Amino acid sequence: MVCGRGGRLLALLALLGAGALEAQTITSEWASRPLPAVRAAAEGGDAVAMRVLANAYLAGESGLKPDAAEAARWLRRAAEQKDVLAQFVLGILHDEGR
Repeated sequence: MVCGRGGRLLALLALLGAGALEAQTITSEWASRPLPAVRAAAEGGDAVAMRVLANAYLAGESGLKPDAAEAARWLRRAAEQKDVLAQFVLGILHDEGR
């Protein structure tokens, strides 16, 4: 998760309650998988995998170069599937002009 915005993330988790904690657990499970598996799931339409892939682009993890535009593309796709954490992070990117 984009933890550089820790205060915003904590506020979101507090607002969403148990649902957000469950979503974070699922995210952690996906984040431990190899990037090719995450990418394949994201391309197959899995919203959580899309968000994890976006986070990898934001942080420049798993051999990816940091790319806010590519991250926003994946976040937008996840947000369209009603993934509230993707909607939140996408909002932060817009707020920051990225």
